[in-house]
Amino acid sequence: MSEVWQVSMNMPAEHAFIFSKVMEPFLDSTSIFELEGTRMWELNGFISRSPERKNIEEAIASICLQLKISKPKIKFELLPEIDWVARNRESFPIIRYGRFTIHGSHDRFLVPKHSFKIEIEAGRAFGSGAHSTTEGCLRALSLLRRFVAPKRILDMGCGSGILSIASARLWPRSKILAIDVDSDAVATTHENIKLNRVKRQINCDRNDGYPKASPNSKTKFDMIVANILSGPLFDMAYDSSRWINKGGFVILSGLLIPQERYVLGAFRSCGLRLIKRQHISGWSTIILRKPSIRK
Repeated sequence: MSEVWQVSMNMPAEHAFIFSKVMEPFLDSTSIFELEGTRMWELNGFISRSPERKNIEEAIASICLQLKISKPKIKFELLPEIDWVARNRESFPIIRYGRFTIHGSHDRFLVPKHSFKIEIEAGRAFGSGAHSTTEGCLRALSLLRRFVAPKRILDMGCGSGILSIASARLWPRSKILAIDVDSDAVATTHENIKLNRVKRQINCDRNDGYPKASPNSKTKFDMIVANILSGPLFDMAYDSSRWINKGGFVILSGLLIPQERYVLGAFRSCGLRLIKRQHISGWSTIILRKPSIRK
């Protein structure tokens, strides 16, 4: 068995998601969880080679400088030879949000038959479904199911593919494009859509943002869901307004509550209207709509 290193640190709750994103390029897998009785979260990352200590230290120092917080102590530890994939699976609990049930293969036969099942294996890409931003998107999708039946859906920053699979469960006749800048995320999404038997509905590609070609009536989307960070969300407001059909919905998450006004302003300036917002554990999820033309 090859050597496995663990990289760990504690950070304020409001910055946990950001730290996780910063650490992703340096690690094979990451997990974050709340330290009970505190406002701190712990990040644990695993890598099957000697970690790039200097680059990790510099990346964390840079984000701390931007956030104007103290740099946390980073612990590097060579782990004993244990089957960490099996250990990780054992610690991956069943997650339920409304009718959605997210689970690993080891819990496959414990999931209620009436639920929308999403089977996810712990892997390299961020997104086990446990984060509040994922919960916010799943609840937003469930809400919109009562009113709309989108034909084409875009999952921007698909991660492990949870939101694409959820959309396929809610709208079995829809076509979904899942894209991510990270090649590991694309590979993991391909594995998960095959595992969940929704390959017919979902096409997944690596891309830095929206498709390069100009949108037209056949390529625009009826729904866009983007669970990323506030900066990229702000930057893509104009392109989102171009790629969404009139009457279509845009779901945004991955932003902290104080960042909501900043992101919302960008999308409103591009003609989208706020439909609903929800806050979960300090994180915001926004539902917007592009108005239809009235005759």
